[in-house]
Amino acid sequence: MKKTFRIISLGAFLFTINSYSSAYAAESAEFQGGSDCNLKKYVDKKWQSADATEVAGKSYSLQPLKANPKYSSFNVGGVWYSAPAKCFGGKGESSASKESSSSSGSSELESEFMHQTKAGVIELTPSFNYHSQSQTTIVGSAITKASGMTFSAMPEYGINKIFSVGLNLEFSSDSTTTAAGKTTASGLNDPSLFFNGSYQMGSGLLRAGLTVSYSLGHAKMTSATATNESTGGMGIIPMVGYEMPLASGVFGGQFKYSYLGTRTFDDATGTLLSTTTGGSAWNLAVFYEKTFSPMLVGLALEYSGISAATSVTHVGTFSFTQLGVSSSKFTANLYGSYSLSEKLLLLPGFIYGMPSSAALSSASAIEIDVGVRYKF
Repeated sequence: MKKTFRIISLGAFLFTINSYSSAYAAESAEFQGGSDCNLKKYVDKKWQSADATEVAGKSYSLQPLKANPKYSSFNVGGVWYSAPAKCFGGKGESSASKESSSSSGSSELESEFMHQTKAGVIELTPSFNYHSQSQTTIVGSAITKASGMTFSAMPEYGINKIFSVGLNLEFSSDSTTTAAGKTTASGLNDPSLFFNGSYQMGSGLLRAGLTVSYSLGHAKMTSATATNESTGGMGIIPMVGYEMPLASGVFGGQFKYSYLGTRTFDDATGTLLSTTTGGSAWNLAVFYEKTFSPMLVGLALEYSGISAATSVTHVGTFSFTQLGVSSSKFTANLYGSYSLSEKLLLLPGFIYGMPSSAALSSASAIEIDVGVRYKF
């Protein structure tokens, strides 16, 4: 069973790096304090009270706080702080008030669902996924059960405030059981290169993305009942989304489309057995997440559709065409993160899906994810 495609957000095709790669320019200022100057810092995705001694005697460039322009934010030692704009000496207050919040590529509240690595940071996310699906056909009430595991490693680098780039490598082992018997598949999935992008728009972030996957070889049989995990083709997956603060959490939506090129399938000797076209898919998701320091909990509801694929099977000098059926799937995705240290996050998740098509009378699917993200 092939794991449902996953898209990682990106945005290189909507923006030009040279246009936005310059740092935010603001005049130097210093926190002065006062009776109404409540200094806060952003730790573990949550604003917490901070001691003025942490920033005493230090100068920094101010930016208007996106959620409240009457406040100014600044970075000291990699930690973001905020306080009312009137609490800063120098010319920082007037400078911050003149700058539009849309000139920044980051936000104080950012989602885990559309996570992007910060500028100048390298992150590595190894993860384990267990997936299982059961379905029954309308004609003949044939039952198919499939399950498997996927191990992945995903490094990502933040190029600047707006862009990041990464690579996703996966190894899967799957089995499928029908009335005719059991088949297996194992090996390296198609490697994918992805770009992430974010841009401040209003009170939230506009997200955009592009993922390109490419099969290192043809899909092929390795024995009479086993195949590799390659698709035998390539995929191009653009994405666009938006997220914003809501009720002390983050609310957002995302749309992605997966275009699949022609895929080839060979027998164990390398002889072409079939070619497949079509089967492209789209996915629409809405999500909400909230931080309960040191953890975050989120829920995403997703609906996807997959177009019918056409397969041409070759037998000697003859060939015949098989037309598949389109399908759809509703998915509930419960996910989260737990801070183990300043640089290490635990990333658990549980997904329940309900596939449907004209050929199925019933179907259900589950996925269990466990991963960690390490920041270098």
